[in-house]
Amino acid sequence: MAEDHVDLCEFIALSASRAKRVRSLGGEAAEAEKISVLLGGLLPEFKAQKTIIQSAPILSLRYATVCNDLTDYAITEGSYALKTGGWRLFRQVI
Repeated sequence: MAEDHVDLCEFIALSASRAKRVRSLGGEAAEAEKISVLLGGLLPEFKAQKTIIQSAPILSLRYATVCNDLTDYAITEGSYALKTGGWRLFRQVI
């Protein structure tokens, strides 16, 4: 997310688009690979939810479900529009 300077919604769409591009070029982008890329690009603020998701076997997960879980978490935590990490830590100091 931070590398692409996009919020969660944009990052989810971007990762799905990149997977589609890989498939169109003859590559493979299965559910597990898409989930792995998505989780790997999250900001540190999503660590708790990322840990919960990673506790399940990767082959039992579905990309759409992971995206919905991350979106619900982001809305609940108020981190839906974050594009770079660390603002919550700064806000707690103030």
